[in-house]
Amino acid sequence: MPDPIIHQCASYHSLEAHPAYAGNPLIEALPSIASEDVIATHLRNHPPSPTARQRALPVHERVHCVSDIDDLVVALPSAFDVECALSVMLRRGYAARNPFDLKWRRQHFRMKEVMSEPLVEYQFRSKTIPAMMVTGVSGSGKTTLVERLLEMYPQTISHTRYLEESFNVRQLVWIKVNASFDASLKGLVLSMFGAVDDALGTNYRQQYEKSKVSIDTMIGSLSQVFATHHLGVLFVDEIQCLMLRGDDEAKLALSLFLKLGNVCRVPIIFGGTYAATRLFAKVARNARRVCSGGYFDLALPSSYGEPVWDKLVVELVWKKYQWVGKPTPLTDALRLQLHTLSQGILAVFIALHRASQVFAIRNNLATVDGKVLQKVYDTQFVLLHPALDALRSGRVNRLERFEDLLPPKDQLYSRLRPTSEETLAERIQRLLVSDATAGGDRQRPASN
Repeated sequence: MPDPIIHQCASYHSLEAHPAYAGNPLIEALPSIASEDVIATHLRNHPPSPTARQRALPVHERVHCVSDIDDLVVALPSAFDVECALSVMLRRGYAARNPFDLKWRRQHFRMKEVMSEPLVEYQFRSKTIPAMMVTGVSGSGKTTLVERLLEMYPQTISHTRYLEESFNVRQLVWIKVNASFDASLKGLVLSMFGAVDDALGTNYRQQYEKSKVSIDTMIGSLSQVFATHHLGVLFVDEIQCLMLRGDDEAKLALSLFLKLGNVCRVPIIFGGTYAATRLFAKVARNARRVCSGGYFDLALPSSYGEPVWDKLVVELVWKKYQWVGKPTPLTDALRLQLHTLSQGILAVFIALHRASQVFAIRNNLATVDGKVLQKVYDTQFVLLHPALDALRSGRVNRLERFEDLLPPKDQLYSRLRPTSEETLAERIQRLLVSDATAGGDRQRPASN
């Protein structure tokens, strides 16, 4: 179950981590910088193991207990890297927007005007924005990871005074929007207004949903709301869904986020599948911008024996969460089969484990073994077979049919490799001509 959203009153504590953090109420009101032990404790959610009493329950009651496994959250090593980047980006973002800094105040007053300028005409004035990206296949746990890391911070903080000065501010530390609900430009802006409303109890979305103002004016108003409440981090999930509206709309939506980061200096976390690579394939500088704070790929385990997968996931689930009467020992054969069937996708593995437990219980089987796993996979996971078969093959031409599964480096390779009509000899010839042309350009003397 997700943690409840935290709202708190400001309590300030000085930080020795960085001199730029001192004298900034937006930073000093945040929780202390977390150690890895604190992070692991917060992320980890291990439901209680089934008891002998639960295993003795009637079938129709025991199957309800199996769903406890859906609440499992495992703290994996990659989480510490993501948290570190988030922690730095959040605080450095606030350091650049100290509300008592006169230079930032002047920028604040002009922000709505700048952000209301036509989006299509905006020219970026900075090479980078405070942003990071987290990618992985669907079901790899990226959304859960980022959400639980954000939940380490209160969503809102109420200030009244700071250093004997009046400071009546409702600080908005983070919000999340999901690009999959409505990837149109107006839909995204309204989603961000809605996320602010959910946190602050305001009604911006309702106000602008019925308004006839232009989208650029609406963006200007959104930036003013972000600045007024000192938004700390914007999490944009399912970023690959921007492409559902077509290339032009996707470019505008991406420009909106980049402009928010560039002008408002709001740090942004982009989350999505590998299909998001298409958003940046044509413009390399966009990729540099969205990854300036870090790029984190929640890659799948390459084999069943990979320690993180085997020790922290498979052993934990298999040994701790069995609701059948006689749990089967975890053998190497079972380890291999579990990896083969799930391909190391956490959500698939958990779903297969849960479904196998329920199948065994409902069919009066005392154990879940390899035969049960295969039976459940063959009958209940049919819709996933094509994608999982493509992963097992490891062949780029099969993975291309499922762009969400193709890692970025393979997507780039698939775009650069010869087409089926182009032979290797033709490609070599094309590259030789290209090299010769480039060489000629370099040797051509400058004209007078």
